[in-house]
This record gives sequence, structure tokens and C-alpha cells, in this order.
Amino acid sequence: MNLDLPRTGFLGSKNLTKWTRLRNILRATHKPTLDLKNESFTEVWNSSRTFGM
Repeated sequence: MNLDLPRTGFLGSKNLTKWTRLRNILRATHKPTLDLKNESFTEVWNSSRTFGM
């Protein structure tokens, strides 16, 4: 990947970092909620990873 893209570019490195951070936050906040629902945690976790969430 070319990291010298202009910052206004949609796929600029700044945007990618922002989305990665947001996705990690969503993952971290989803873990406890899934646990509270008494579902099979591993099952839900694997299915969410399959869909790239």
C-alpha cells in the first residue's frame, strides 16, 4: 500500500487507522454484552469474526 496518499484521499492511512481503532473498540465493547445474553460465547465470537465484524 502506498502510504504517501494525500490526507484527503478516502483510503488515506489516517482513515484506515481510525476505522481499525473503531472496530477494535466495538469488539471490546461487544464481548461483555454477548456474555450477559447467556449465549455460547465462542459460537457468537466465531460467527462475528466470519462476517468481519
